[in-house]
Amino acid sequence: MDATLLQLTPGAYETVALTDGAAHGLTAAKIDPPIPGSGPPLGPAAAAVISPEGNQIRWRVDGGTPEAAVGIPLAAGDLVSVVGHQALKNFKAIKTGGTTVVLHVQYYHW
Repeated sequence: MDATLLQLTPGAYETVALTDGAAHGLTAAKIDPPIPGSGPPLGPAAAAVISPEGNQIRWRVDGGTPEAAVGIPLAAGDLVSVVGHQALKNFKAIKTGGTTVVLHVQYYHW
């Protein structure tokens, strides 16, 4: 696990289903949670741990769109730590095979 995550507070958890051949991002309300008072008093997400279930994915955080053969590969069951608020906002993933992929995402806050 990334040493940066040890200094952060766990926040929201979500699953993101990749069911089609399109690239998908993370949920904006999880990255930038509602104003305090409507939930835990957390600021914007600073990092996330992401793991695909079901098949390999390809992902990018540079603002580009991943494709079935373009992007950083991540095998089912492996983990990636995405660190940085803008990297979370830019994160996009696409499944590389025919089966549905579920991304398990745990967010962290300062």
